[in-house]
Amino acid sequence: MRVYKFLPLMAGVLAISGCGNQTPGPAEVVAVQPKTPSVPKSATVTSTPASSGLTKKPGLPGFSLDAIGQAFDPINKPAVISIDTTVVFRGFGFDNDAKQPAKAVELILDQTAYATDYKSRRQDVADYFHAPQLEMTGFSVSIPSILISEGDHTAVVRVISYDGKTYKDSPVIKFVARKP
Repeated sequence: MRVYKFLPLMAGVLAISGCGNQTPGPAEVVAVQPKTPSVPKSATVTSTPASSGLTKKPGLPGFSLDAIGQAFDPINKPAVISIDTTVVFRGFGFDNDAKQPAKAVELILDQTAYATDYKSRRQDVADYFHAPQLEMTGFSVSIPSILISEGDHTAVVRVISYDGKTYKDSPVIKFVARKP
């Protein structure tokens, strides 16, 4: 199994209102197994998923998916995105058991694992949780629109524990992709 990592679009620090006090509603949490997608020849193969071979822990990770493209707060508001360009997924993730940054964060898009660019500055997260060690917990990943078909999709934020031995998944976050 392979993970495809795409050059992330560098976005400024996105301050979210409430920063973590938003509790997702009831959602089905599913264990997803990464699969290899059809990818353009220009995509770069990097490695196997960071979560490969690890044990899934029950419960939710410390996380937020702040935006899918231009759709903000897709956890609480139904997201509809345009697939005319690369779609950037942005948020934060951390090991809430250890109260430390994660070893890694993956985005599971329609049951395919993608590595994220992890450890970007999130001062808002550190301030909200009164935990300076959580400052470098931001992530982003850019997915070319060719990999996102028109229609319904799911995303899961997978947070690898601080010690790298386990992971936790966010609830399934649903969104719709449309052509402009």
